Amino acid sequence: MRTLRPRGRNTILVIHEDRSTRDRIVETLDMEGFMGIPAESAEDAMRYLQSGGEARVILLDERTDWTAFRRAQQHDARLTDIPVMAISPLQGSSTMYAPRGRVDVATLVIIVRHLCSSSGTATAVRGRP
Repeated sequence: MRTLRPRGRNTILVIHEDRSTRDRIVETLDMEGFMGIPAESAEDAMRYLQSGGEARVILLDERTDWTAFRRAQQHDARLTDIPVMAISPLQGSSTMYAPRGRVDVATLVIIVRHLCSSSGTATAVRGRP
């Protein structure tokens, strides 16, 4: 898992069980000026955050144990204000143009950009004691 954060880049934690999807999201975020941090599971992500890792926004695979992750996040004062967004495969009319189970990464980037620019909504976690 990455530990360095280039100055000026918002860190986005990407929790997804499927490696190819996770890597594609992280790569796209990196190309768009963010720093994507991959995590295979909610447990890996929580270890990263509780060890001082940073996140401006958390993207969480809907198949991950959402409830347990959110409960742990809400019990840590340093993490409670980080927005969490569920990642779900494409549905509806969009699915006819995308392979089965694909995530609309372009839309994710738009939403992440909005969350990162909303000063009152998204707060960065810094290495606070």
